[in-house]
Amino acid sequence: MLAIIFKTDETTFSISGSFIQEIVGMIKIDYFKSEDNKVDAIINYKGKNIPTIDICKLLNKKRKIYNTENIIIIVNYYGQEIAILADDVLDKIEIETNEIKAFETITSEYLPAFFDFEEKVIPLLNIKKIALDIKEDLEKEKT
Repeated sequence: MLAIIFKTDETTFSISGSFIQEIVGMIKIDYFKSEDNKVDAIINYKGKNIPTIDICKLLNKKRKIYNTENIIIIVNYYGQEIAILADDVLDKIEIETNEIKAFETITSEYLPAFFDFEEKVIPLLNIKKIALDIKEDLEKEKT
């Protein structure tokens, strides 16, 4: 599996490369109030409004302030596009599925697994859970 390793707010995460549509420079982000705080921003990318998430905020941390030096990772999970705010992409690596291990101490549904890379533990984002929660959140907003 191709894994993209990225950093946001001094924390390193990874995502399966098979879901990444594109990595782009920072563009204008429109913030709005959200009841459950999963999605509270949107970007207009190539004429489409894409829900945008800050991983720090999603994991119940303080929202990070992003600037023009940061990036956006555009993800497509079976038709559900998501924009993930990040500081920078650090690396892309091939990992074997047997190298992915379940977290025993972290209970976040968004970070169920990790792998070791260069003597560091790299959490692997659960894009399926994030995409389904965002889809549910957006459907609530419509009603």
